[in-house]
Order: sequence, then C-alpha cells, then structure tokens
Amino acid sequence: MPPRIALAPLIVLAASLPLSAALTGSAGGRVSAAPDAPNPCTGVHAARLRCPDLQMGTPAHLTLDHYEGRTVLRAANNLKNRGEGPVMLRGRRNGSRTMTARQHIYRHDGSRLIERTGARLFFKYVEGQGHYWKWADAARFELWSLQPDGTRKALVRTGPKVHYCLRDLKHTKPSKRSPRGRVFPGCSKDAGKREVTLGTSVGWSDVYPATY
Repeated sequence: MPPRIALAPLIVLAASLPLSAALTGSAGGRVSAAPDAPNPCTGVHAARLRCPDLQMGTPAHLTLDHYEGRTVLRAANNLKNRGEGPVMLRGRRNGSRTMTARQHIYRHDGSRLIERTGARLFFKYVEGQGHYWKWADAARFELWSLQPDGTRKALVRTGPKVHYCLRDLKHTKPSKRSPRGRVFPGCSKDAGKREVTLGTSVGWSDVYPATY
C-alpha cells in the first residue's frame, strides 16, 4: 500500500502568518509597528481589504525513491491563492544573501496596506538551476504515522522543502477576480538585486513537481 501522509503547512499568509495592525504612514501605504499586532485580515477592518488566502493543495504523485543513499517520499505540491486579492511580498536587501520583506494588501479602494510580517527572502541555490530569491520558511511538510482511526500518532520526518518563489505559474482556478495572464513572474536570479517582489494572484498557483 502507498504511504499515508498528513500535510501540515507551517505558515499561510493572511491566515496563519503573523501580521501587524497598521499604525504609521509611509509613501506606499500604512506600515505596522509591532510584529505581534493583530492580523488585519481577521480584524474589524478586514471588510475593507482584498485579503489573499494562501493554501497548500493536497500532495499529489506520491512515489518512493532513492536519493543520496536514502529512501525518500516524493510529492508534488501546489501553493495556491484562493482569496480576494494577490499575496504580495516586497523584499529589501539587508545582507549578502537575505532580504527583509513586507506584505502588501490591496484595499477595495485600490490603495494598499503595507505590513511587517517577519517574512524573509533568501538567495536559494537549486541544484542544476542556480540561485533564486525565494521566501524563506514559507511552509513545512511533515510525515506522520497514523492511528487506526486516521488521527496522528507520531511525527516521523520533516521535509526539506521550505523555500518558495511565489509566482503565477499555473492558472488553477479562473474566476472574475482572477487575472487571465501572469502578473507575478518567476523568481529573480539576479544576485545584485536590492529589491524584489514575489507574489501569487487570485486563482493562480506556484506548483512544484514531485521530482523536486
């Protein structure tokens, strides 16, 4: 029988990623002051915002493989936005391979709320492809053993896939709110970049095949 797994996303923007209440003004919008302030997408002013809903799809194409002397479980994963607005992170350089990032959330009037989330971008090396600017620790996969009734028993392994581009790769759920064409391209490979923008539009997904 194929192995059974339980998927546990570690961070989901606008659902589980800590966001802060906006307190001070800036050129592009309002910026929060404290990292532990309430999530604006679940607060009293949420109705004014076009919040994203970043979800991890059910793992697909599960196969056992051998890699570097170990048995590994491979699975395709699909980071999808099913909210009312895009998920958007704008990073600014703060180290040789790192950036701090703020989340931009559109309001219904077209303006933006800019939030400090604690998100970080990292210039991640991908074997055979080179380096990309990716969102660090965006999600985590956990492999659990299960009780006979299907509830979790014990954590067996934690997966290595934790860095994500955020991009419009596949149009997985077209709708009136979803742009027909890509708005957010693939991650930048430019080591000299001082600022980058990562994002996924409504109805689009950042998909990774099981071979990754």
